Amino acid sequence: MTNPFPSSYEEPKKYYVYAHIDRRSNGGDIIYIGHGCGGRAWLSTVPFRDEAHADKLKEFEDRGETPDEWVKILKKRLTKQEACEYERSQIKLKKPAFNKIQGASLLKVTPELLEEAFQLREKGLSYSAIAEELALATMTIHRAMNGKSPALEEVLERRN
Repeated sequence: MTNPFPSSYEEPKKYYVYAHIDRRSNGGDIIYIGHGCGGRAWLSTVPFRDEAHADKLKEFEDRGETPDEWVKILKKRLTKQEACEYERSQIKLKKPAFNKIQGASLLKVTPELLEEAFQLREKGLSYSAIAEELALATMTIHRAMNGKSPALEEVLERRN
């Protein structure tokens, strides 16, 4: 009898990373980067996209484009982890209009608050004074301003 629980499990490489491209802008601007499997890249409506992104894709369809014209597969035959890592690197590099900062909605410190915190720091305020001014915990401000909140990386990179 063979072991039904082999010691090494290889995750299937069924994922891909894709881009949505606005072909009418500057030679084809990437407006969104995502990862998925199956038909994920070609889904264009709410609830699969946020409303603004779905509206943009509807605009493409209204001008006669089909999804095969605005979907581009960037990389395929990836594990879920490989797809997530590649997607993140491409979002960081390309900064597409419809990609949101991942996890930002869960943060106490929004990108706007972080920017305000840096401005207060430049005026000489301490972390505790900034925290009091923004009605947040000192440690929350310290972590955000020192790169301990991955979802705020984009804001930190813009400041460098």
